[in-house]
Amino acid sequence: MTETLPVIAAPEPQLIHAVIAYNAFDPEDCTRITIDHAPDKTLADYLGGPLPEEADWAVGVNGGLIEPEHWSTVTLSPGDYLTVSVRPHGGQGGGKMVLRLVAMIAVMVVAWYAAPALAGAFFGGSSIAAGVIGATIPTIGSFKVNQETAP
Repeated sequence: MTETLPVIAAPEPQLIHAVIAYNAFDPEDCTRITIDHAPDKTLADYLGGPLPEEADWAVGVNGGLIEPEHWSTVTLSPGDYLTVSVRPHGGQGGGKMVLRLVAMIAVMVVAWYAAPALAGAFFGGSSIAAGVIGATIPTIGSFKVNQETAP
């Protein structure tokens, strides 16, 4: 009579899958790695080495954003997906660039409608006057917009 012996499989490696994206707008500029899971490590422990400190990093676990103040309390489980990406920021001046853009569009719209009306009211509808006024309004308008929204 033959006896069946149980087969004991080797345990699956306990890994964490990680992606470090160095440019949020270029999906190819990243490093994909697997990290051995250690039950006693926190997220801060995992992030301690490979991240350059001069950037502001956004960190997510399984698709959820983890704020930096929680990195030392969050623990990872085997099979978790860790995503680390440079947090994109606007240029200098923050929201002033948006305000400047909207104001410049408004200046151009005003110039489009105001130039012929002013030329008709003050210069008898002269096309030369309309052209000069049409060029003057955006010039003065852009000067004022840049003056008021300077960083």
